[in-house]
Amino acid sequence: MVCKAHLSSVAHDCDACEEWIGSDKDVRSIGGKVQVVSLKNGVMLVYTAEKASDVRSLQSAVAKRNEQLTTMLSDASRAKLCDDCKHIRGAVASGKLHREVVNIERGCMTLITSDDRAVVQRIRSMAGQPVAMR
Repeated sequence: MVCKAHLSSVAHDCDACEEWIGSDKDVRSIGGKVQVVSLKNGVMLVYTAEKASDVRSLQSAVAKRNEQLTTMLSDASRAKLCDDCKHIRGAVASGKLHREVVNIERGCMTLITSDDRAVVQRIRSMAGQPVAMR
């Protein structure tokens, strides 16, 4: 997941975006892959490892990054955030955004969901998924 600035390759100073990019690099260095699946209430990031021996490393890396990101988004005084990530932090603080990591046989899934339509649109936008229009 990345903000609009990262999608357009604009360099900026955001701790959360850097954490997401670092997470992607960690997954790739382990030999893992990620697939983004759009859900009606957010997105699901499915991380898988090709080799069974890499599954534990992948699960540990994703869990570690999730904890770091959760800590960063909950501590407003320490993190430098871009506008997109500030909105996400606000949604987390208000209880409108939920993150959950679930281990599966070949890796893990991160579910990022909300019951708030505007938050769901921002999640999908940052995940690079199309936003369904009604």
